[in-house]
Amino acid sequence: MNLLEMPAMFHAVSIMIHATRSADGIFIVMAWTYVVLRIGHAVIFLTSNHVFFRFLTFAVSNIVLLVILIRFAVLTAA
Repeated sequence: MNLLEMPAMFHAVSIMIHATRSADGIFIVMAWTYVVLRIGHAVIFLTSNHVFFRFLTFAVSNIVLLVILIRFAVLTAA
């Protein structure tokens, strides 16, 4: 389920960041980092399917998404 839930959460927070005009360079870099990591996860899955590297890209992408969510919450609460 995480493969479906996390991208939906990413899209939702991206829309909220855009709607509140909170987008800045840090959010943009983190968003592209998340996208590149998810593409890397898919490429690993479709080619070598090396579980350690696939898990590593998945975990790091989730950490990036968590940082995006926390930063957005902190900025909107202030």
